[in-house]
Amino acid sequence: MNYFLESPPALQWILARKFASAIGSEAHSLYNEQVQSLFEQRVALFLGVGLLLAHTLPHPYVYRFDLDHLLARMDRPRKVAEYISACRRLIDEFYDRWQQSGTRHVDDHQPAAADLAILEHHLGSKLTAYDDASPIPMLPSAAGLRVAASEFVSYAESVFHPALGHRDHAFAALEQRVTELIEAVGLRDRMLASQQAEHAETVAIRDRRIGELQHQYEFMTRGWRRFVVRPK
Repeated sequence: MNYFLESPPALQWILARKFASAIGSEAHSLYNEQVQSLFEQRVALFLGVGLLLAHTLPHPYVYRFDLDHLLARMDRPRKVAEYISACRRLIDEFYDRWQQSGTRHVDDHQPAAADLAILEHHLGSKLTAYDDASPIPMLPSAAGLRVAASEFVSYAESVFHPALGHRDHAFAALEQRVTELIEAVGLRDRMLASQQAEHAETVAIRDRRIGELQHQYEFMTRGWRRFVVRPK
């Protein structure tokens, strides 16, 4: 489904009909802690001013996402990593404080102000003031949204303009082929030059050997000529 939704025929068919809403075929979790990142990225390609409705079957709840929400959810991996890092620093500070207090198993007499100060330092004052009824006070990061939006735009560019990618790939392949041919021609020329040098050296050795043999022949046959009997 994910790869089908980014194929040119499917996108052309969907965009031509200008759907007002899309319904996710896979159920979302009840507390929305799991992001269907690939599916939502594909839906964002054609969502426009429409809405994505994500059900939570078998629970009777539906999440409603517009394009802004989907872009914000694309920043989730960075926010999760940032939250995990903050929690680790928080636990490290609590552990250091527990070590300094003598590692007591139970301490119900310590004032909570110091603990709240540590929480506010790592998670923010709005989170410590949360009353379990108001919306969760986690503000989106403008910088993170810019990064997520730029990555999505780059992805959309590669989907809607595949010819550019094919062209660049073809140019790269052609350039690689030309480089290989140039290297092959250079290797051939070096081999021919080496063979020519070896041939010239062989010819020179042959000519010297022939000369030496002729000289030896003349020396050896010079004294035999007077014994040759000529017929009358």
